[in-house]
Amino acid sequence: MARYTVLRLLIFFGFVLLFWLIGLRDNPVLLLAASAIASAALSYVLLRGMRDEMTAKLVERHEARLAAKAQASGDEADEDAEIAGQPTPGLAAAGPAATASGPTGAGSTGAAVDAERPADLISDAPSEERPRSER
Repeated sequence: MARYTVLRLLIFFGFVLLFWLIGLRDNPVLLLAASAIASAALSYVLLRGMRDEMTAKLVERHEARLAAKAQASGDEADEDAEIAGQPTPGLAAAGPAATASGPTGAGSTGAAVDAERPADLISDAPSEERPRSER
């Protein structure tokens, strides 16, 4: 990665020198802007292979870290649960409602459904007794 950066800087300063010799030394802003644009374009073409290699290495390193993290967290959680004599963490997180009536909570009284509906729509009265706006 340091080699790529050094090559980018060399290309930039090469263009600064080139444009200085051409005569852009009177306007330093134009000199630096033209050098930056030209060096970016040339670096994009000339350093593509090196950039692709660096990207592949970074992706491999990132995937290896994710795999190691997933492996470590899964093993540690299972070992901790086994030592404590508790059920596996995945089933313990579901709670007693999920274990008593299944993971869907089919044995519930419907309180969760009522909690999701707005309060003005919840009524014990039959639909004939409710005003039309609530039907």
